[in-house]
Amino acid sequence: MLLICNQVTFKILNLKIFNCQDKIMKKMNELNVLITGGTKGIGLATAKELATNVSKLIICSRNNINILNNKKNINYYKADISQIEDVTSLKNKLINDNLQIDVLINNAGTAYFKPFLESEINEVNKLFNINFFGTINMIQAFLPGMINNKFGKIININSVSSKKIFQNNAFYAASKSALDVVSKTLRQEVRGKGVDIIDVYPGATESDMWDSSTKNERVGRMMFPEDIGFAVKEILELSLSDRMVPEEIILRPKLGDL
Repeated sequence: MLLICNQVTFKILNLKIFNCQDKIMKKMNELNVLITGGTKGIGLATAKELATNVSKLIICSRNNINILNNKKNINYYKADISQIEDVTSLKNKLINDNLQIDVLINNAGTAYFKPFLESEINEVNKLFNINFFGTINMIQAFLPGMINNKFGKIININSVSSKKIFQNNAFYAASKSALDVVSKTLRQEVRGKGVDIIDVYPGATESDMWDSSTKNERVGRMMFPEDIGFAVKEILELSLSDRMVPEEIILRPKLGDL
């Protein structure tokens, strides 16, 4: 009798899990997702993961490279997110194309690694203009629509540099830390409005921000962009639950930080 009861309970539990997953996948398939910096590195890897799982994938980059041209549900727009005029133009084009943004993935970023005294102010300005102000420009452009629709996801690709001190990394870390503080504050402001603010903090990932000698020295110590892209897709799926949301996720190489 106990065995039969357990079998029935197991079947009911499996049915509930299947129904929940099915509901989430249906939600995924209805989403319009905008990703910045989606033509290389983590952005491209994330775009590839999402391309077959969402309704529309909108890729924004400064170069406007049609890198996934075999996908019919992908739209490309050229914009420099550090320029408010470009962001405003992008928003207006999406409105004209009848594309409502459900998910904003702020991935575009830049980096350099130098000692404090070797850093030039123009380099520091570039870091903040893209990593911080560029992301703020995008959030300010698309958050009001999400609040109005009572649904939205904003996923910020941050960095473990905002959590841990690394030498020769003061200004990159500062730009990411500034975003981290704003994101945490914004999360509290929009609770109950149907919008989730999600921060992803990758550790060392093999990308263009590292020079070839560093990558060669660290073979096997870095994650791949594909690892992060897969994680972002899974995180987005988790956030579609009716009962929970992943808010701060740290991703590190198996052997730890460099």
